Amino acid sequence: MQFEETTGLSDQEFMTWLYETYAPLLWGTAKRYCRKQALREEIIQEGMLHLLACVPRLRGLQKDKLPGYLAVTVRNTTYNLLKKEARDQKLFVPLHAQDLPDDGPTLEEQMLHSEALDELFTICDQLRPIDRELLLRYYLDDWKTPQLADHFGYQPGSVRVRLSRARRQVKQRMLESG
Repeated sequence: MQFEETTGLSDQEFMTWLYETYAPLLWGTAKRYCRKQALREEIIQEGMLHLLACVPRLRGLQKDKLPGYLAVTVRNTTYNLLKKEARDQKLFVPLHAQDLPDDGPTLEEQMLHSEALDELFTICDQLRPIDRELLLRYYLDDWKTPQLADHFGYQPGSVRVRLSRARRQVKQRMLESG
């Protein structure tokens, strides 16, 4: 069907004819400005909606002006959708970029942890006072080896040996009781 023969068509029939006739031009224009296939489909849909609102203007155009008008409409629609996508990307924060709140331990896990801590403190109370104090200051007060050595009057190497022996005793007693 020629352009001149479209005067008797309804708006819907005219738009169907327009798309069928100029689809290669529309898709080629969208492809020139956008590489994403899914976005190109949206561009064509949005462009056709815009053109649907302009049917009287389209019917009044000269035949040689119609392809240019269609190409410019698709190009402008592409620019608008690409700008919108860029704005959306700025607002989008990927999940891996956020610190998601941890659900935390279950009640059962909390109870088991509490029981293990109670057992640990009971075992530590059975250690010699110096070993217990070394472990508590090292792990709970976050003292470093040189600080412990100064406080207790030992060499840093002696502190490390005492800590190692105390840890080994605690581990052994926990394994025996568990």
